[in-house]
Amino acid sequence: MNYSQYVIPVLLIAFILYRRVKRSIGFQAYHQRRLVIRSTILLLVVLLLLGVSAIHPVSYIYEIAGSLLGSVLLIMAIKWSRFETRQGTIYYRTHIWIETFVLFVFLSRFLYRMFYLFQVSGKQADLNSSQMNMQYTKDPLTMGVYFLLVVYYVGYAFYVIRKARGMAEENRQISS
Repeated sequence: MNYSQYVIPVLLIAFILYRRVKRSIGFQAYHQRRLVIRSTILLLVVLLLLGVSAIHPVSYIYEIAGSLLGSVLLIMAIKWSRFETRQGTIYYRTHIWIETFVLFVFLSRFLYRMFYLFQVSGKQADLNSSQMNMQYTKDPLTMGVYFLLVVYYVGYAFYVIRKARGMAEENRQISS
């Protein structure tokens, strides 16, 4: 088996995961534009996934469950969020255990799907591309996890934007 075809994707994925972990732990500098762009992309993907879910309506149950769990995590994250201003830049972070749980959920589901893809790649000659696509859309748990992550990240991003705007307004009023 030729493993060189997997080296570049694995290294790219490892780099993305490293950045995700680094970005999730500790204080993060507030960048409104970055938060808005990421949230917009995540919401667009959610809209596409909702359309795909029509093929397997059972996945709506997982999506609702994921959204509810994401809402619970969001409420907890908002409760334990900390903000501070350093040299005119706003920094924010949430509770380490919430971020650890979110990363664990993401990484565990991601690794499961990667393992599954490696298993399926051996059988790829037996399946045509339409059969392969149907296999990916039949995984409602992955959809539920994705919805959990989207609700959490998008909701938290909007909370951070709102809170940072309030902090900036307070700083302007104090300065005046």
